[in-house]
Amino acid sequence: SPAMRGIKSLVLTGCTRCGDGSMIAIGQAMQELESLEIELLSRVTDHGLQAIVRGCSAIAELNAGGCSHLSSVSTSLIADHCASRLRRLGLGGISSLTDIDLEEISRCKSLTWLDLRACPKLSDAGLKALGQLAERQMKAHAKWEEQRRTGVGGILKNAPGSPPTLTHLDLGG
Repeated sequence: SPAMRGIKSLVLTGCTRCGDGSMIAIGQAMQELESLEIELLSRVTDHGLQAIVRGCSAIAELNAGGCSHLSSVSTSLIADHCASRLRRLGLGGISSLTDIDLEEISRCKSLTWLDLRACPKLSDAGLKALGQLAERQMKAHAKWEEQRRTGVGGILKNAPGSPPTLTHLDLGG
């Protein structure tokens, strides 16, 4: 990992021999990492994911679907350390995911893409939390639109880009 400090995107999906040790090494050495795919890594636990979200301060896309040893601790860690920058999150196939986890995930205000397919413990209560996230995002977007419309010539000078809104939600299975 130290030799790969400049890597922005890393895909380890299906590398079944990778586990917490790999995640710790990545978290320590790859602070510039923006996108990580670790789907189907059954050796990754909350400890390994903690190293990623704490060490990779630029992470904006994380796909940990099918990492069967992740628990509620991981969703709390993700929300605590990535809430303002995480755009894409994949947790599909994690059978332990609950409505409380969705409440944590709904704190990630920059989410535009969320994969929760094949998570059998999710119910209407969890989806309500996601609905509240989408509502907050839409209010921020409406406010941004209003500011753009009322600016000089209809556009504010140096206006930041449109605020993020959830546009992809996979609840299949």
